[in-house]
Amino acid sequence: MVSTPLGPARAQHARRVVRLVHRGEATTRQDIADATGMSPSLVSRVTADLVRRGVLRTRSGRGSEGPGRPTERLDLHPDAGRTVGVQVARDRLAVLTCDVAGRPLDTWEEPNDAPGVTIDAVHRLAERIAAAARYDASAPPLVGVGAALHDVVSADGGWHVAGHEADAVPVRTVLAEHFDVPIVVDDVSRAFASAEHRFGAGRDAPDLLYLFLGRDGVGSGIFAGDAALRTATGICGEIGHVPVVNDGAPCSCGRRGCLETVATHRALLARARSLRDDDPTGEWQPGDGLHALLAATAEGDPLGRRLVEELADHLCAALDGAIAVTGATTVVLGGDVRASGGTLPGALARRLRGRLLRSLADRLQVRWAELPPTAGAHGMALAALDAAVDAGALIAAPRRKKEVAM
Repeated sequence: MVSTPLGPARAQHARRVVRLVHRGEATTRQDIADATGMSPSLVSRVTADLVRRGVLRTRSGRGSEGPGRPTERLDLHPDAGRTVGVQVARDRLAVLTCDVAGRPLDTWEEPNDAPGVTIDAVHRLAERIAAAARYDASAPPLVGVGAALHDVVSADGGWHVAGHEADAVPVRTVLAEHFDVPIVVDDVSRAFASAEHRFGAGRDAPDLLYLFLGRDGVGSGIFAGDAALRTATGICGEIGHVPVVNDGAPCSCGRRGCLETVATHRALLARARSLRDDDPTGEWQPGDGLHALLAATAEGDPLGRRLVEELADHLCAALDGAIAVTGATTVVLGGDVRASGGTLPGALARRLRGRLLRSLADRLQVRWAELPPTAGAHGMALAALDAAVDAGALIAAPRRKKEVAM
């Protein structure tokens, strides 16, 4: 790979070209000329240089770029770089590397031995990312790092527990001490949403609402017009803290009756036990666990059906306003509740269609998430790739340590 630094003007042209190719907005030299206004001769020089550097590659395509000339399609060279994404839950880590096409290369899962929101936890995280980056010395160079974290992540890369902004850990700043590449950090639910939007159940949905029903919490991520909804505080799309039960159980946020009090695994299991006490004739026993009940629901178990119908009521109460405000008419549900099969999506879709504006109801789709439990790591590897492309990190040129905000 050629590593001679580019001049400022040529580097700017090269970044524009790489960005267009990465986004799929240009696949030929003519596409690039049309999109940028660059002359055909300048496009040819820039793309030829990027091919020599191993950033782009050419492949024969159908059609022609001129009389008697077959079209050469351009895409990013597989060896142009790789990114590492890490997904941090309170009890486990998932680490994933991907290539410049966004395809996963390797994935690891392991216990999280530093579960707190602390500086020490971030330094240990950096060590794990570095180990993944060194896993194969012959692999393409590391060009970006992404970290998806539990609790709250602000736009400036601060990590903290809700209500404790003064104690925020500067994750991006700490990671930048370890890696001289673009760094992105985000909330783990938005990372899951990003992966589903790009490669999963929402890949055909520019307006997407992703909802994760977890063991202890409810997370979400929202896309409108293919753009992720984010705020400076990092607090947005908090659908888990929309009240859905009048005078309901206390919530961790200090209010009562929030969706999170009735839709987590713990809450659903507690409700299932209560229903079982009222009608002990069914086959399910509390010791069987929630997953067993949900699996039986897919086969028509009456107790499970009642549980899912109640959950659909609560989800509808929380989601109809969010959909009306954002226009996100594709709802993707994540978490182990998908063991219930098509029961919950169908029940939720029927309720929402009865409450939404007709123009929204007609477009509504409710789907289960498709990607594995490591999807948050994949989402951050993709975010790191986008940041690397925007920063010119794939182009072999001197650059300073870069911090990139989500």
